[in-house]
Amino acid sequence: MLDWPTYSYSDAANDMEKIDNNTLTKPILKGEFSILRQNLLKARDEIYEKYGFDRGIDKKYIFDLEFGLKFYEALLPYLDNRRSSIDDTWRYLSVKVIPDIVHGRFGLDENRFYKQSRRIYLKQIWWYIHLGWSENTEKTYNILKDNTTDTIQSIVERPGLGYNIPVYREILNQHSTYKNKDAHLLRRVMKLNTARVKLTSPELFPGGVQGYVSKLFSDVIE
Repeated sequence: MLDWPTYSYSDAANDMEKIDNNTLTKPILKGEFSILRQNLLKARDEIYEKYGFDRGIDKKYIFDLEFGLKFYEALLPYLDNRRSSIDDTWRYLSVKVIPDIVHGRFGLDENRFYKQSRRIYLKQIWWYIHLGWSENTEKTYNILKDNTTDTIQSIVERPGLGYNIPVYREILNQHSTYKNKDAHLLRRVMKLNTARVKLTSPELFPGGVQGYVSKLFSDVIE
């Protein structure tokens, strides 16, 4: 198991002030964190090679999805519900373990490293994959492959008290079946869900969660 350290907002801010090219590409790590970094760098390099990102090809969502899946799988042995909900986790991974991967996607945008909880990049992509997870990597990829970076924001950055995981997974699953969906369909469904779930228990809806989500889509489309 990884020995997760306490890594506060101020710790991250102090370390970000010291980041240079050397600390970006050669962070000092020991034990399993070093192994985790090497595995994630290998995954990053394979994706770069596969899509030509190292030649300046710009396919941001493809990277987010493919690296997100690798990242999610790599962390499965080390995260439980409590650990995944603590920002220390994502700040430490962002600033101390794979800062060069975050930098490759967003430069030195502090919001994406540690500053804004819902905007921390590694937290975003892990939760996006978690909320879209469907049995295995292949099925999850097929559900999420036609989305965009806006989809990640619509799903992960929702205000509220947390995620109803079965509902979110069903929303993403049903959303993937709409071949002629417009860019705003998911956003409207999520907005309606935020309002409706305050008064309705999806599990008690006719047809359960699947029926509840089907009604969200049909009401938005009508």
